[in-house]
Amino acid sequence: MVSIQLGPEAEQRLRELASKQGLQADLLARNLLERCLVSEETRDARNAPCLPAGEADLLQAINRGLPAETWERYHKLMECRQDETLAPEEYAELVALTDIVEQAHAARMTCVAELARMRGVSIDDLMTELGIGPPANA
Repeated sequence: MVSIQLGPEAEQRLRELASKQGLQADLLARNLLERCLVSEETRDARNAPCLPAGEADLLQAINRGLPAETWERYHKLMECRQDETLAPEEYAELVALTDIVEQAHAARMTCVAELARMRGVSIDDLMTELGIGPPANA
């Protein structure tokens, strides 16, 4: 068994990330360290560096999207709304789906902001680097 002492800022970031993921901090730390060690062992010929702790998880969260079925239903309901053929129960479903979409976007942008802070860059610069643009319907 190995014991590691973290500085106060790193420990706080670890605890916050663990809380967001519903994990205990020591379990998250072990998972991140194991992932980094495996990554170290399996690096490709370019010898790409291992991401700093937390960045890989944030990138996964940023890239995680809603299921295709959710988007298909959302767009179908939006079409019905625009065509003015939306039934009352479909309106309630559209409102619920809109909440889900907005919550997912807010969570994604929270991760983008955290990753930008970790890297010391602006949110706009990070979004450009990651190829994240405004929504298609904006």
